[in-house]
Amino acid sequence: MNDAIAALAGIPLYRGVDPARLLITRLGGLSNRSFRVAGPTGVHVLRLAGVAADSIVDRRAEAANARAAAAARIGPEVLYADPGNGVLLTRFIDGVTMSREGFGEPGAVTRAALALHRLHATGARFAGRLDPFAALTGYVAEIERRGAALPDGCAAALVEAAPVGPALAAHPPAPAPCHVDPVPENFIDAGAAMYLIDYEFAAMADPMWDVAYFAVEAEIDATREAALLDAYFDGPPPATMVARVALYKPVCDLVSATWAALMSTRGHRADAPMADAGARITRCRDALATPAFRRHLDRVAEA
Repeated sequence: MNDAIAALAGIPLYRGVDPARLLITRLGGLSNRSFRVAGPTGVHVLRLAGVAADSIVDRRAEAANARAAAAARIGPEVLYADPGNGVLLTRFIDGVTMSREGFGEPGAVTRAALALHRLHATGARFAGRLDPFAALTGYVAEIERRGAALPDGCAAALVEAAPVGPALAAHPPAPAPCHVDPVPENFIDAGAAMYLIDYEFAAMADPMWDVAYFAVEAEIDATREAALLDAYFDGPPPATMVARVALYKPVCDLVSATWAALMSTRGHRADAPMADAGARITRCRDALATPAFRRHLDRVAEA
C-alpha cells in the first residue's frame, strides 16, 4: 500500500489528506495494480501502471481515450492522469465486476452487447488505430528479438491465419471508438447499465473486433453469441458482420497468446496466461481448419 499512498500524495485531489483517513483496498488486475480508495474526497480507483507493458501502451492515448469514454458516459470519470508514470485516478463505479461466470446467462451478454454498441456509437474520435495483424507482427518480432520462443503451434497458426487480414481489409466498415480489450473483468454492471473500464489499448477500430474479443474472452456458447449479435444489431445481424466476428475470433486468440509470451519476456508474471496460450493456439487452429472458416472468408472477401 505504500506505493499507492505515495502516488496519491502527488495527486492534487489528495494533497494534504492524511493517509490515516483513507481506506485503501487492492483490486484485481493482471498487468497493473489497482486500488479502491475511500476517504474524505470520495471513492475512487487508483491505477499504478505495470512495468512490463509500459513500452507498448501509449499512456497519452490511454488518458485521452478514457476521458472521451467518460464524456460519453460509458467509462468512469477521469480525475487525474499522468502519462509519464501511468498513474491514473478515476471515479469509482459502484457495481459488480463481471466475470466469465457472470456472463453465463444470455441476459448478461445482451447488456454487454448494448454497452459495446453505446461505445461504438458515441462518435468519439479515439487516439490511435488498431490493426490486429500489425500488432501480431510486432509482438512476434519483439519476442524473437529477445531470443524467446513462441507458444507451441503459434508459427503454424500465423501462417494459417494469413488469409484473414486481406479478406477483412477488402470491405472494412467505418472505424469506431473501440475498447479493444473487452475482457469480462473490464465490464462493471451498475444495475441500470454496464460500463467499460481500462482503456489502455482503446483505439479506432473495426467494431466487430470488440464483439469478437468479448465472445472469445467470455467463452460464450453459440446460443449466447447469437444473443450478443442480436442485441448489438437490435435484430438479426447482417451475414457479413457475423462472418467478420467469426474470422476475428481465432485472431483474438493469437493476439492474446503472443501478448502473454511477450509479457513473459519482460519479466511480467504471466504464468496463468502462458499456461493458457497453448489452449488458445489449439482453439485458433481448430477454428481456422473448419469448413465454416472458408465460407466466412469468402463471404467477407466478396461483400
